Amino acid sequence: MKKKSLIFVSLAAAACCALVIGLHINQASWADRAFQQGISSTEIFVSRGDNKVDNELQNAYQLMFDGRFKESDRVLKELTGIISKSKPESDEEAQILKVQRDEQQWLHALSLLGQGKYRKARKQLRQIANENGTFALQAEQLLQQKQ
Repeated sequence: MKKKSLIFVSLAAAACCALVIGLHINQASWADRAFQQGISSTEIFVSRGDNKVDNELQNAYQLMFDGRFKESDRVLKELTGIISKSKPESDEEAQILKVQRDEQQWLHALSLLGQGKYRKARKQLRQIANENGTFALQAEQLLQQKQ
């Protein structure tokens, strides 16, 4: 009887391990496809003048494109503070700031995908999709691929 129990427990443990490994591989595959699709379809950085936010967005994009995700993430986190503290003086500046914020959030989601932080990336993509901003459609498309 003990031998059967031991065999059953061993098989159950092996099945659990296989399930976890399979889920991880599935998530990694989705994240890689989503990152590649997201980065290749990203059309941002329309010239809006020479300003720190646009320069740092371009820097983060290039770092990410080079596979330096932690560095790009650091730049993007710094941009969150800069953007949130900005006080637009006109409607045009407010619109530019909104697009820059959308770009920062989108690049942050892509950076999370590149780093393999699947849950955080999905959370960020859901937020982008729900806010109906510049990248809402792309975020929704990436999330639908995961299902």
